[in-house]
Amino acid sequence: MFLTLFGLAISIAVFSQNLSDTIEITRVFGGYRYESNGNVLSLNDMFVMMKKDDEARRLMDKAISASGISKIFSFAGGFMIGWQVGAALFGGKPSWTLAGIGCGVSIIGLQFGVSANKKTLKAIDMYNTRLKGLSYQTPYDLKLGLCANGMALKMTF
Repeated sequence: MFLTLFGLAISIAVFSQNLSDTIEITRVFGGYRYESNGNVLSLNDMFVMMKKDDEARRLMDKAISASGISKIFSFAGGFMIGWQVGAALFGGKPSWTLAGIGCGVSIIGLQFGVSANKKTLKAIDMYNTRLKGLSYQTPYDLKLGLCANGMALKMTF
C-alpha cells in the first residue's frame, strides 16, 4: 500500500508541470514563425507570455521597439524608391538621388529588423530555457517490477 501511494505521489509531481507554454521557432521564407500549442504568435503575444520572466520580457520589449522602427524606415525607404521607379515607368522625371536615399533608408530599416530578430530569438531562448529549468521535464523511465526481495520501483534518468 505504501509503495503504491509513493509511486502515485512521484507520478503526480513528475507530471504536474509541463512545457506546453514553450515557444517554438520555425524558419520560413522572409523570417521566422513563432508558435505555442499550435497557435501562431505575434511579438505582442510573446511579450504577454513572458510576463513572469522579467529579463526575457525586457529583451522582448526592445525587440518590439526595434521591429517598429524597422517597419517605419523600411516603409519610408520603399516609398522613396517606388515613387521614383513609378515616375520612370510612366514617363515622369525620376530623381535617382531620392531613390538612392531611399535605398539607404531601407538598409537602415533592414539593420533594425535584423536586430529585432536577434533580440526576439534571444528572448525566446531565455524564456524556454528558464521554463525548462523550472519544470520536472527531465527524461526518465519509471518501472515497477519484482525483485528477489519483493516489489521494486526503478527510476532512471
